[in-house]
Amino acid sequence: MSEWQVINDNTLQRDLKGAEFLINATEQHQGGNYQLIFTVTLDTNIPHDRLRTRFGPAYLALRRQYPLLGIEYAAEQLEKASCKALQNSKEAKEWLKLSTQTVHISTSDSVNNFGRRVAQEPLKTPNRVCKTYLVLGPKQGQAGLVLHTSHALTGHYSVRVMDTFAKLLAEEEFEKGIDATFEPEDLKLLASRLPGSLEDAYKKKYKPSPDDISEELRKRQTIANSEQTPKLGIPVHRSFANRRSLMQNLLVQFDKYESKRILSGIKRMGISPTTAVFASILCATHKLFPGQNRGFKGCTLNFSTHASRYLPCEGQTGEPVVSMAIVPSAIWIPTKAQDFEKADSTVILKFAKIIAKEQDEFLKSPHSMAYASEIAQMLKSSPSAGTQETQIEKSNAVLTSQGPMPISYGHQNGANQIKIVDYNHFGRNTDPTVCFALYSVHASLRIATISDEKFFEVALVDKVLRTVGDIIRGLQVEVQDSARL
Repeated sequence: MSEWQVINDNTLQRDLKGAEFLINATEQHQGGNYQLIFTVTLDTNIPHDRLRTRFGPAYLALRRQYPLLGIEYAAEQLEKASCKALQNSKEAKEWLKLSTQTVHISTSDSVNNFGRRVAQEPLKTPNRVCKTYLVLGPKQGQAGLVLHTSHALTGHYSVRVMDTFAKLLAEEEFEKGIDATFEPEDLKLLASRLPGSLEDAYKKKYKPSPDDISEELRKRQTIANSEQTPKLGIPVHRSFANRRSLMQNLLVQFDKYESKRILSGIKRMGISPTTAVFASILCATHKLFPGQNRGFKGCTLNFSTHASRYLPCEGQTGEPVVSMAIVPSAIWIPTKAQDFEKADSTVILKFAKIIAKEQDEFLKSPHSMAYASEIAQMLKSSPSAGTQETQIEKSNAVLTSQGPMPISYGHQNGANQIKIVDYNHFGRNTDPTVCFALYSVHASLRIATISDEKFFEVALVDKVLRTVGDIIRGLQVEVQDSARL
């Protein structure tokens, strides 16, 4: 049964639960914190004028498949999300004016740079409905797509949405226009396709007891207590209170052959890419900021766990898709300066194995999914929900690891060809943290950072990122040409 309830003739609504509520409140009160920007660069033989004509009708067809594109978040109801059914072509055209835009950029520019500019401002659409851009004219590729969305009810599930949109743009049918192709939306069908909550899926399967919840809260409190001791971290700018906010989305990428060698080296060491990058972040932090990290006793590692570890959340048959399936997670690693005195590869191997062991221990219970729900329940009645936390002096090691992006190598419909040649994701992070992301596109590894120049000089973050990249690059081993991707 859908969690979405009919509240009038054309509107569905449901409660935001757990991390959904926490993220929505944070987005509202902290300048769009956590919002996501996805960029896709296209190679296509479809002329720009025909892409422009297809854009709106194809986007409406995309919304029928993924109605989460129409979800709204009213500022006065932080605990609610809603979606209005489009009942005629006039309503559809009005909605498109708010949620889509075609832009032409300089031939010396790129889709990725446009995405970085989009990240400089929070969503300004009514009720933060997501916005999608058709980008024409860049030097890199013939066109591109940029999606700016709230993180409250979607995460990197949006990659699938972008891939589907590229496929729809290859269909000539949409050149007939909105009046000829629009189909009125049915509330019952909408409700079945809108995302369900991780909280409901978790409780339905695991039926947690009060003792289960208490044990999870105790585990989290132990980590919080450990953080009161001196810790290793990237130092926050001392004058942050007087500095302007400016999003910095940086990227280091490895070509597919270098990526193959890196992954082979990591596999030979008996560790995972995620733990290798986490360990590299610690190593780079210690190497670059020894003066600011004297006497540290350990470090906190924050990471996002995908709930598919416990639940078949996305695309499960007969159940609502859980498109926001993130479990906020953290571990504390006791360590000291002497642990970093050996060669990088030795340090990486040591810490990667420690991190893997601690992560497995932290995540062995499915009740780690309960934490966000408990915190959200406590904050829903609080006027401080989503407001900035106490300022910190150092950024923890923060990493999200998404793995290979599920992007097709190309779509063809008759003579129409369209191929995704590049994908990246950017975002807004107004916290005093440097957030790293690890993912791969068409077998090319990427390590990205999202940070706010209010708290961290861009040159400093760039140096950290490049040091991490150099450490990871140093783990590669030679592979035979026949083994190349």
